[in-house]
Amino acid sequence: MFARLKALVCLSFFGLCIGRSEPVVPADRLLVVYLKTSSANDSTQPIQSFRVELKALMHSAGYRVEWRESGMSSDDAVGATVAIVELRGACEGTLGDLAPAPDRTARPSLASTAVSDGRILPFSWVNCGTLTRMLAPSLASQTLSRRDYLYGRAMARLLAHELYHVLANDQRHADQGVTKASFTVQDLLANRFEFETTALSRLGTRVLAADNAATVEEIFSGR
Repeated sequence: MFARLKALVCLSFFGLCIGRSEPVVPADRLLVVYLKTSSANDSTQPIQSFRVELKALMHSAGYRVEWRESGMSSDDAVGATVAIVELRGACEGTLGDLAPAPDRTARPSLASTAVSDGRILPFSWVNCGTLTRMLAPSLASQTLSRRDYLYGRAMARLLAHELYHVLANDQRHADQGVTKASFTVQDLLANRFEFETTALSRLGTRVLAADNAATVEEIFSGR
């Protein structure tokens, strides 16, 4: 049974201020992300913003992201690092009729990554329903295009957190930045929110252990 690494909702508005980090290594390590999403997310503006922001965040960690749709052939991904990502629910900045304000006593999961027998697996997901409930009050006053942009950028920050666990093979969290244990509304909407130095170092120096190295064949056969 899978356990879950969770990016938890924390609705305090504590400010975060970190500098822009330079890549630890040149961004030449290929990361192929297979994206599984519902028909509700087809060609939406937040998805475009999400893709652009994730590429930028992973570039700072030395990875070049290429996207594949779920179900596509994995033949051209041989030799690359592969991650399978699911976007759950409707991921849209329109927010429908605006979701109700979140329960400030609850700590629901925004995003998770699968773990089996202590091994971090390259299967992650973002819970857009939870994200919408969290961001709706803050996005209500924004224009539609601005909502779409901010919502997609927030999605990318959540996924970058999960990809850190996968790529670094590390369940630990930092005190600040993308790898902190819980995110606030301000973290997700801030102009800058990035990997901090320790996380970048772990990603840049990581050597994948043989018993943790999942091949493309293993990933797509479900082993």
